[in-house]
Amino acid sequence: MADNIISINILGRVYPLNVSEENKPVILAAQKKLNELIERYRATYAYKDDKDLLAMSAIQFAIKTVIFDASQGSSETNLPVLEKLIEIEKLFEDNIK
Repeated sequence: MADNIISINILGRVYPLNVSEENKPVILAAQKKLNELIERYRATYAYKDDKDLLAMSAIQFAIKTVIFDASQGSSETNLPVLEKLIEIEKLFEDNIK
């Protein structure tokens, strides 16, 4: 499988990525989700710099990743942490609608 370079555009900056053809749809879907989330923050909050929008989006994606990771090991000890993270994620979602 040959790798190829695709260009990802985030906040008007282009980032070339060398990806396999099979991963291309996933990368493009991630780019789309990130840009949509950035636009939701842009429409909802006052901000000084596009970096603020990117930072808020990164925090939200990081929370989702932590929730996913915690749910994969869903032992009883993770349950209170997982519930709290889900509450935090809901706060983010509720504030950008």
